[in-house]
Amino acid sequence: MAILDYEKAAHLYRRAGFGGTEAEINALVGMDAGAAADRFLSFKTSKSSTQGRDAESAARTWLKRMLKKPPLQEKMTFFWHGHFANSIEKVDDIKLMNVQNGLFRLFATGNFKALVRAVTKDPAMLIFLDGQENELTNPNENYARELMELFTLGIKDDAGAGNYTQSDVHQLARALTGYVIDGNKGAFDSSRHDDEADKTFMGVTGNLGVEGVASADDVIEIIFGHLDTRAPAKPRVARFLARKLARFFGPAEPSDALVDTMADAFTASGWEVAPMLRAIFAADEFYTAANMAGTVKSPVEFVLQPLRMLQAKTNWRDLPFALESMGQTLFAPPNVAGWPGGLAWMSAGTLLARYGYARDLGAGRGRSFKFDPTLLVNGASTTADVVQRALTLLGPLQPPASVANRLDAYLNDPAPPPALDDFTFLDEKVRGLVALVLELPHFQVH
Repeated sequence: MAILDYEKAAHLYRRAGFGGTEAEINALVGMDAGAAADRFLSFKTSKSSTQGRDAESAARTWLKRMLKKPPLQEKMTFFWHGHFANSIEKVDDIKLMNVQNGLFRLFATGNFKALVRAVTKDPAMLIFLDGQENELTNPNENYARELMELFTLGIKDDAGAGNYTQSDVHQLARALTGYVIDGNKGAFDSSRHDDEADKTFMGVTGNLGVEGVASADDVIEIIFGHLDTRAPAKPRVARFLARKLARFFGPAEPSDALVDTMADAFTASGWEVAPMLRAIFAADEFYTAANMAGTVKSPVEFVLQPLRMLQAKTNWRDLPFALESMGQTLFAPPNVAGWPGGLAWMSAGTLLARYGYARDLGAGRGRSFKFDPTLLVNGASTTADVVQRALTLLGPLQPPASVANRLDAYLNDPAPPPALDDFTFLDEKVRGLVALVLELPHFQVH
């Protein structure tokens, strides 16, 4: 198990949260990876939800939470928002989106099977995937299909075998009939449920459902009991979620060995997510050089990380719009599959938006952003020291020496530079240096 140096500790803070301050990172240095993971996992569960009269104001309250509340709880709330993706554009009720946000926070690192049950009758989900229209005389297959394809199993398993058939989709839809919205909660209306005992789903025949049925007829139990055919056979749900979590937190292409270690921890705990996360953050694979710079930062990560790293302040007003310009609007994923991530975040337009944010944050003089540039000259005696400190605080980043030399040349133009604590140097050159570092290709990944 890895012992964390500054670089590895900073990597854990970026992936398990939204970046760390120098003091927070140093507090992990010298710890073994498992003990450090336990620190992130040790938080008091909260069921509070976002607040706001519209998606923009709700996004602001959530971004504040991401920056100030337990980092892993908010990172997992963010993960579930992309995993069980719903959009305000169809739900059209921010109160229900706020309720769902609280649900994801409550189950952030908790029991996945319980979360699946809760999501199945979540009001926003009932609207988004037409669950409230799924009733005895007119089964609607939308949620049934996505429950298997996107939320629990995937179309094929690790060995390439199909996990379900079209008949399974239809029979699952019948089993899930009867859910309705009652205020801001989901409820089960037995008069709308198909209670015939002729349903056959994944080889099980009976009066299948979720509410009020025997365990053998509970379709959620049947899904969680489905086995992946890659040897050795394991519950498909375990490998499916383990691989998706590994790709979200890194490495982007996890080994089968890591996936199986996570899957074993998941099943042994009775479907608790926390042991899977500990397995990721304690794995040597998580800390290899390639995997510490192998994933493109999402816009949310790109926006929030420098705020934490620089201990900056913001009025939050413009952050939802900055995210939208970079291709990520909270409470409005592009479709039920969520955001594609990876290189999909990178285009000419979104990259320009990132550069614009970097310049606005670096300027840091107005009401939108404020940070103290003296943070970057503390302990420095030369401009090269200032460059290295900027690369450390905002990473640590390790660009080629030629890049560091060009950044140093920027600080020395015009030459010779004034004293490092000169107000004009701090307010113009050091702030400009922050913007330039945030624009580096090396800051776009982690």
